[in-house]
Amino acid sequence: MRVLDSHISSPCSRRSATPRAPPTGPRCGDGVVHLAAGEQCDDGNLRGQDGRSASCQLELP
Repeated sequence: MRVLDSHISSPCSRRSATPRAPPTGPRCGDGVVHLAAGEQCDDGNLRGQDGRSASCQLELP
């Protein structure tokens, strides 16, 4: 997993999609964690209830 804006490891360990370049800049669901944009995690999809929300935040059980 690529993490931009920092050298800190992401708490996300699973990805369901291959990272792809964002068409218009960083966005949730592109498979890249953009810490400066407020993302905690980005697993490459916009589905929630999989441990990561559709807004790229960690979900607690």
